[in-house]
Amino acid sequence: MTTKTPSKCLVCAKPVSQDVVIRVYIAPGDASYLPGGGVPFVLEISPCCGDRPCVEAAWERAKAGVLGEVEELELEPEDEDAPVEEPAPSVSEQALLDAKDETLVDEFFEWAVKSKEDPHESWNLLPKFLETTKGFPKPRDPSMYYFGIGRPRVVTEKVKSLRDSITKAINLRDLELAEKLVLDCVAWASGLGLKTIRQADVEVFLSEKGVRLASVAERALWAKASLQLRVARGTR
Repeated sequence: MTTKTPSKCLVCAKPVSQDVVIRVYIAPGDASYLPGGGVPFVLEISPCCGDRPCVEAAWERAKAGVLGEVEELELEPEDEDAPVEEPAPSVSEQALLDAKDETLVDEFFEWAVKSKEDPHESWNLLPKFLETTKGFPKPRDPSMYYFGIGRPRVVTEKVKSLRDSITKAINLRDLELAEKLVLDCVAWASGLGLKTIRQADVEVFLSEKGVRLASVAERALWAKASLQLRVARGTR
């Protein structure tokens, strides 16, 4: 039996087995990467213990280094019928898969309130929610959660499904709020002597109220307030 000689992490000097190879998946910073396009670039950092501070420090060293020889490999065509192996879900990922979207949506809203975050920014907030409450790692680019680099497809689909469920919940909640604001909006427009109301007027009304609505709810408020304003004008 051969024994691998342990080495030390190039940053913190912690003992590391030679069996450990750290791969950093690097995507363009301009969001030009599209799902299904493969991994844009892979950097192997070895020896490295894998702790995020060490990986980041090693990455900075790599960027500051000099480009060595470039080796071009001619790859054999892949068998399209061959099964594609995916990494197994981690413990935190499996816990997310096992949870119902309805429960996760409620947890997201509770977390947003406690964190004083605007749920309307769910695209950017969902990765942060998964990191702080579900133990997911923090990526350099939060959008990678939706592209699935290095994650099982089922996890990526779960994250997308949760994102869509949050958006739907926000829209429903805002539509209910818009319904309650119709009379206030009409009174506000009448007080300004407006005979008609434009969408820009509704935006000003909401701004003065300090209320943010999803676009679908804002349009609904505009349509109903416009109708109410015309009805009120016609009864005079």
